[in-house]
Amino acid sequence: VIKNICVEISDGVNPGSPLFGTVSGTLENIIITGGCSTNNGAGVYVNSGALYLNSKASVSYNKMAAASKYAAGVYNNKGTLSLGNGSEISYNGDETFLPNAGGLYSQNGKFYMEPGSEVHHNYANSGAGVKLNKPVDGYIHGAKIYSNEIRGASGNGGGLFVSSTNFVFEIKDTEIYSNKAYKGAGALVQNALFNGTTIFKENEAYTGGGGLYSSDLEITVTENVVFENNKAPDGSAIYVENKVAKNELSDSFKFVN
Repeated sequence: VIKNICVEISDGVNPGSPLFGTVSGTLENIIITGGCSTNNGAGVYVNSGALYLNSKASVSYNKMAAASKYAAGVYNNKGTLSLGNGSEISYNGDETFLPNAGGLYSQNGKFYMEPGSEVHHNYANSGAGVKLNKPVDGYIHGAKIYSNEIRGASGNGGGLFVSSTNFVFEIKDTEIYSNKAYKGAGALVQNALFNGTTIFKENEAYTGGGGLYSSDLEITVTENVVFENNKAPDGSAIYVENKVAKNELSDSFKFVN
């Protein structure tokens, strides 16, 4: 357990300048800030370990020193990343070298957002808030993903970007609002389940899918999911791209745009 400290460092070279390696442990009441890297994970790089961010753990104001690298905030490679109550990932990425995934990127690993965790005000050219590639387990429950923004000429998945094939990723009782992107401002997903009182509110897409953009494979939207005041030229609430027959949209969700 590491707690009650502020880690601020910038070397512009090592991946995950403040915290890097096969990390296994818990961070509490800690601020990781000022990371600047030419590689992936400017703030934290988890390589096959298990990292838990608990109460008042913050990864904020980290950025890249080279273009198109992954995760200005937290990079998880085949490990376990969990955001607990009171943790936040915020204000990562800037326009000088836009990252691919602003707040966090997790590939071939496990990712969990617990109630009370937040990802907000991150910037990227794809997956500004949370970007997941082939998750093997995980969920987002009772969290907030907001005010994340795609910048640059194009880019998709403002709040949440999920690319999953063999595992159905669940988002439940979560607020996704005030995010911006070209496609899928609130979320762009493959193979996902949205249920509980999940709310898509005031997200803005410049092409399609203001609230939610379904890109191929299967999505399920059930149990009182709300789409409110989202904006897009096509599909202000939901835009379904391919394999429409596999997409189930329950009668219990509602549009209030």
